[in-house]
Amino acid sequence: MSWKLLCADKDLSMFTHLLRRFSYERYIISGLTLALVAIALGSPGDTALAHDTASRQYSTAWISSTNAYKGGLTNIKTADPPVDFGGFSAEVLWVGDEITTPRRLAEVGWRTRPSPNDAPKWYWGYYDKFTTWDMDWVTSSSPTVGTTYLYDIVHDTGTDWDLNINGSTVQTVDLDMSAADYVVAGGEVTSFLPDPDNNAMGPSTVSTLMYKNTSGTWTFWGTWTDDHVDTGRGYSMTVVSTTKFDNAGNN
Repeated sequence: MSWKLLCADKDLSMFTHLLRRFSYERYIISGLTLALVAIALGSPGDTALAHDTASRQYSTAWISSTNAYKGGLTNIKTADPPVDFGGFSAEVLWVGDEITTPRRLAEVGWRTRPSPNDAPKWYWGYYDKFTTWDMDWVTSSSPTVGTTYLYDIVHDTGTDWDLNINGSTVQTVDLDMSAADYVVAGGEVTSFLPDPDNNAMGPSTVSTLMYKNTSGTWTFWGTWTDDHVDTGRGYSMTVVSTTKFDNAGNN
């Protein structure tokens, strides 16, 4: 297994790695596309980060329906989990399309990198129409540990989408689409050599899970399409309701 690491500022998106780590069998259930996770590791050469089962772990939930979403929204509690050099821990809202080339997705949330030099920070990221992954930090302010903030990604006009934190737009991006197939929320943790087993997740609460439909109405998720939790790596999801769950754990 070969390893190629990027600096944390240029790490690829959380759900792209989840999608690339697993293949999906698709079934149509009440008009929704249900993504069932089957183990199928990707090739180490297809992306910049290693496709080893130790490279990234997740505790995420999502809803899925083709061209059904004009936005996603959730409240996420800020945590400050310990992270070793070379990794990060994050809680994120993600909106995107089916697994296509080029990729079309955007995310916004908080991320913490190795202590003691880096407290949790807000960030945003997206794939542009040229398949380039763009990511940056929000430098105007930072989240407070233990405080819950509102994150939403909303279609603006044409193919532009607004990435918002607490009602303020931190970035507008062109996703080359006007409606999304997925809305995803949850946690991601990286684990890189030489210390692959010392990166924690949360504890964080993801709540008020909502999507914006094509009529412009905000609606609670209700029963979500599916979720993925790397319990074997020490992470857990405690489902509180159909619109709220807690993430925690250490690998």
